[in-house]
Amino acid sequence: MKKFLLYLLAVLLITIIVSFLLGYFTFGMIVGFIFMVVAIGAANVYQLNNREYIHHKIHGNNDRKKKW
Repeated sequence: MKKFLLYLLAVLLITIIVSFLLGYFTFGMIVGFIFMVVAIGAANVYQLNNREYIHHKIHGNNDRKKKW
């Protein structure tokens, strides 16, 4: 899934650049908006996965043990 998102973002970015160079500004803006939405969505998904991984590493499998 990571490679798919990376390739999708790369294709969208290249499409944006080419469309602006060719003068299709409206199409470039629309694809740019789609690029932003996909990039923000992917960042949120991977941020949540990383947070769960780090939380598990810090606290381990145990809950806090009661000392009394």
